[in-house]
Amino acid sequence: LSDLHFGLGSPNLTNWLVDPDVCTWEGISCTEGNVTSVDLTGFNLQGYISASISGLVNLTRLDLSSNQLSGSIPATIGDLAYLQELILHNNNLEDKVPDEIGLLSNLTYLDLHTNLLNESIPLTIVQLAHLRYMDLSHNRFQGDIPDHWNMTSLEYVDLSGNPYIIQYVDYTRPLASA
Repeated sequence: LSDLHFGLGSPNLTNWLVDPDVCTWEGISCTEGNVTSVDLTGFNLQGYISASISGLVNLTRLDLSSNQLSGSIPATIGDLAYLQELILHNNNLEDKVPDEIGLLSNLTYLDLHTNLLNESIPLTIVQLAHLRYMDLSHNRFQGDIPDHWNMTSLEYVDLSGNPYIIQYVDYTRPLASA
């Protein structure tokens, strides 16, 4: 977590690195002494997501939304085998979404809207069999939408506000009622 703190560059995390018990740090939740959730929504963070995030092997929820984070989503995000919720909306994240996102086999909630993410939506995203919610709206994605979603659990998709997507289909409504 100290590498994550350094990368996030935030003086707002006042009790981080002071108390040796990380489970008492602001925005951190633990189960049986293991960090399972990082929720730093709206902390005015102005750094980047460190590749060392992969060291949080028991993480089930990562919410760094509504900050000013820049840089890319590290490929090591794919090492978080237990991750169920990835929430990074309303930042300045750029570059492509790493292909390794397809390794998050337990992911149910993916919210990356309102960033500067570009290139194509990774084809590996269709491997997320348990995904129920996906918001990739208001980025700079381009190219085709994957032909075979093959995600039977998917209930909501929003790809709006991506002016360079070819073959855009309006998935902003819940798919279950379609």
